[in-house]
Amino acid sequence: MKKRVIFIPVETISRELDYKIVLALDLLAKDNIILLGQHNFLDSIMGFFKNGTYIGKHVFKDSFPTSFNLYKRYKKNNFSILWMHEEGGIYAGDRKNWKKVLDELLDPSALNKDDAILTWGEFQKMHYGEMSSASSINVGVPRFNLSQGTDLRKIITKFNRVKERDYVLINTNFSTVNYHSDRKRMLRNLIESFINVDDNMKLARHFASQNKIFGHFINLVTDLASNHPEQLFVFRPHPTESSKIYKLLFSALPNVLVTKQFSAVEWMDQCKCLIQNGCTTSLEAYFMGKRIINFFPFEDRDSINITRELGVSCSSSNEVEEVIFYNALNPKDSLDSFEELPELIHNLNPLYSQDIFIDELNKLINSKDLFTFNAFFLKIRIKVILYLANFINAVKYIPRYFLFRTKWEDYKMFISHFPGFSKLEIENKFNFLSKEKSKSPRLTFFGKNLIMISQSNNK
Repeated sequence: MKKRVIFIPVETISRELDYKIVLALDLLAKDNIILLGQHNFLDSIMGFFKNGTYIGKHVFKDSFPTSFNLYKRYKKNNFSILWMHEEGGIYAGDRKNWKKVLDELLDPSALNKDDAILTWGEFQKMHYGEMSSASSINVGVPRFNLSQGTDLRKIITKFNRVKERDYVLINTNFSTVNYHSDRKRMLRNLIESFINVDDNMKLARHFASQNKIFGHFINLVTDLASNHPEQLFVFRPHPTESSKIYKLLFSALPNVLVTKQFSAVEWMDQCKCLIQNGCTTSLEAYFMGKRIINFFPFEDRDSINITRELGVSCSSSNEVEEVIFYNALNPKDSLDSFEELPELIHNLNPLYSQDIFIDELNKLINSKDLFTFNAFFLKIRIKVILYLANFINAVKYIPRYFLFRTKWEDYKMFISHFPGFSKLEIENKFNFLSKEKSKSPRLTFFGKNLIMISQSNNK
């Protein structure tokens, strides 16, 4: 069998899976075989393939400067890396800090000429383009392609697991002060990554301001839920946050639901409005046509301020209450023009052509030679790797639980990010979109970590 091999890695299922299903189906072709899988597991089977294309960021596991060992292993097997950081540009501070964040995400000089950087806008493209022999291609942010009628919005609406309706959604991002595991270790790792005193001082100021905002959010939810017991409030912490403190503090409020279930966009699809404070979900809500309330209780130049223009800006519980329940007008209500946003994010507008995006990817993918392999023996080799991975996890389970509590908490967060693919859910989504696109994918599931996607022989 001869195929072009495409790796599509997944880190957090709730955030990435749906748009990567759309991407996989768009790239499906007679000569392509697509491996959609947990990013570490893809690394473990990479040696079975050659001449592949990797679409994602996970060949570099940590902030730069970092190890190039994994990247070199992929290059040894003649993979082209199409580096794409799908978070978009939700960064704190000013232009100087935005560039610093980009430098921490990627050193473009690490990439080769047969690689490419898939950028979300001109700011990122110009910054990286000056330092890389790899081409930089503007493709927008595929996970933000959420407007009515898009493939992504169709499957979110069709397969939405949220049963509640017309609730107020509150999304938080307080990992610095409410980390899921060892906060001291997390802060120490951050400090050790800094190269000068100024960065260290910024972290101290950021930590102080986040603690203050964290307290204001607790007060906000308590006030709103107490004053409006008939209204449901859904409180959704960031994936790296702990839910324990929120569940404890809001335990006396039966109309506050603290949950990490399902995806952020599923909850946004059914909400009355979103309350946020410098979060990527504000962009997702904007593109979904939802009303956004930016809760910034005080001015803080080091926080993420660039999303404040997306909706109504409030600084107190009373103002938020007026906007939600009494339709109060605000001079900073939703923008008429996306171009009015700060330059870092105004180029995230997802109204790019999906066809042009896929055409650009196919040009890069089709430049690779076909890889010859025996499908039967390949499947056996992958199953052996899967068995070994499951065995090692089983052996580590008891020591991790009883002796290494920090590792146990980290493991729980890993599972929350990637609980494993649901065969029925994914089959239903592929079948639904396949009918719309007149495609016929064949799905081969390898446990909960990997799906192999190829075109059915009857097409």
